[in-house]
Amino acid sequence: LRREQFNCQKTWDDLLLKCYAVLLKGDYLHKIEKLVSKGEADFGFDTNYVSPVVCERNCLLNLAVIHERHKVVRWLVDRKGAAIESYDRGHFTPLLNAAWAGDKQIVRFLLQRGANRSKVGFYHYTKPVSSPDFAGLTAEGWARRKGHDSIAELIRLGL
Repeated sequence: LRREQFNCQKTWDDLLLKCYAVLLKGDYLHKIEKLVSKGEADFGFDTNYVSPVVCERNCLLNLAVIHERHKVVRWLVDRKGAAIESYDRGHFTPLLNAAWAGDKQIVRFLLQRGANRSKVGFYHYTKPVSSPDFAGLTAEGWARRKGHDSIAELIRLGL
């Protein structure tokens, strides 16, 4: 059973890494669709999969948000039902990642889809260490900290 679980995880991790490689290159929705569709058909891949090993515990949606791949983000949420409250090892949700990046379009999109503005992220995957007494910040707080005041205001107002 343990061997079977390991093989399943490796198969899913490999697909997540292939998708990640595509996301690094651009907003190639057709390539992501092909990879995900094949994974779903061949071994029941779930777009909300979070690897305990690769990609800093980010699901496909978080990876698309981090790399500002708007078409992929919309497809994952609207067509594939991706969980908009999924989070990485630093508790960064897609909204927190979009706020960090200053991506107004994705912030608005996620807010329109009901993203929770009160979730707290403790550290971004690019800065994986924070002091033990750091209480984290909401998307509004991270946007302000990164100098994206207009985005912080959008989040505060929930627009």
